[in-house]
Amino acid sequence: MKKFLALLLVAAILFAVGCTAKVYQVEVEGRHKLSSEIKDSYAAGEEIKLQLETVTGHYYVVSVNGEKLEMDREASDAEYTYYTFTMPEEDILIKIESKWADMQDAPED
Repeated sequence: MKKFLALLLVAAILFAVGCTAKVYQVEVEGRHKLSSEIKDSYAAGEEIKLQLETVTGHYYVVSVNGEKLEMDREASDAEYTYYTFTMPEEDILIKIESKWADMQDAPED
């Protein structure tokens, strides 16, 4: 009986700690470009994966609070481009900019 009560107490403490985790606000500038849903807030330490449509001759510049993110090359493919980061212990602004590659004409023979 004592083991059961101790286990129940530990479970209640873990539940209470988990429920009181601080969450931070997320603002997205350029949200219309996202192919996946993003919540308005996340707990610090959560992994966030941004999914954007891959467009030929085009790339994205994605930043979180002014720090540029690198594209997740392992996850990205011909259909989607991914950016992955860990939620910091602060509110964030995710900025998504679209850039068109400068395409040059093929040289004439």
